Amino acid sequence: MGLLDKLITGTYKNAKAAPLYPRTRKEVFSELFRYRKGVLVKTSLLLTLFALPTAAVVLLGFFVKGMIPSLVESGSLPLPVEGDEALSYFILRTRVDNFALLIAFATNAILFLGLGGGVRVLQLLVWGEPVSVSYDFGQGIKGNWGFCLLSSLLFSAALFFFGFVTGYYLASGYHPALKGVCIAIAALVLFFVLGGLLFALPHGNLYRLSWFKTWRNSLIFFIAKLPRNVGVLLLVLLPPALLLIPNAVTMSVFATIFTVLYPAYALSLCILNANSMFDKYLNVGENSQIAGKGIVWEDEDPKSR
Repeated sequence: MGLLDKLITGTYKNAKAAPLYPRTRKEVFSELFRYRKGVLVKTSLLLTLFALPTAAVVLLGFFVKGMIPSLVESGSLPLPVEGDEALSYFILRTRVDNFALLIAFATNAILFLGLGGGVRVLQLLVWGEPVSVSYDFGQGIKGNWGFCLLSSLLFSAALFFFGFVTGYYLASGYHPALKGVCIAIAALVLFFVLGGLLFALPHGNLYRLSWFKTWRNSLIFFIAKLPRNVGVLLLVLLPPALLLIPNAVTMSVFATIFTVLYPAYALSLCILNANSMFDKYLNVGENSQIAGKGIVWEDEDPKSR
């Protein structure tokens, strides 16, 4: 029987068998990319579709800023500061950035609607529930649209505030200390909004609280485990930086990977990280039925949790 056990389970009868199911959220994350790549790719492609308007605004902004020198040389665009070409170029580029950030209020609303659909699909996936990508994505948008639109407004406002303050004070003649303080405040606002989003989207999908209470909880969760959550935030934000590598082939490869996997990767990471916090503080009482869902199984001894 020892040989038969070895062939079937990969171990001998008296040896400790490898667990058949994920017992930690790190294992859940790993198994998603081993066994559920099809669902992840479909979800990523849908999320990318909803992100296309924002991506188009970003690319258009880069294109317009690249045209500024030729427009100035042709006389089509006057310098805002006579005698200071470097400062004039900076001001002109900042104006383009600010205009793009204003347009992004509308495009980010579309992006966040997609996130509302994606967070439902991936939440079911990490729970080990049956998933129909198109149906559940649509149900996620239907159930989360109000919360997502308000969150989009907050995110867009924080992004615009950071861009406007940074551009304004870097171009101004104020004391460097004042510049540093003002830019630091704008950066902190954006930082905490991004940190809050790590929890706000999964929170809004699971619990029907008011928008303000959801965001209050999300910020508390982010601050409560700040070092760990900053690490998660970096894992979410750093991969897009690979698209800035100045090599056409490398950029094409990363752009393809980014399109088919990154959105699901980033959202799954947020959901699993948030679920671990929710289990400790929210999944009690009437919510206890979802505590440990996806990693705690019916045949497991409760004392071993």
